[in-house]
Amino acid sequence: MADKYRSGGYGYGHAKLDLLAKIIEIFGPMRDKYDDWMRHPDDLRDIILQGSRSAKEIAIKKLNLIHEQVGLIGRPF
Repeated sequence: MADKYRSGGYGYGHAKLDLLAKIIEIFGPMRDKYDDWMRHPDDLRDIILQGSRSAKEIAIKKLNLIHEQVGLIGRPF
């Protein structure tokens, strides 16, 4: 882009358009996915809840293991 600008015939307006094209190329798929999730909030909520349940299960196992390894009696979770 710098070389195009220096060689002439390529100005600020051209640079803005090229930058916008690059931004759309890189972030467009993510934006499309976001828009899809926003059109299907129930699906998004279900995925978040499933992730929460999975994380809680993993955390409980890890906390119980730590609890046992430090010599505390019983399982707190």
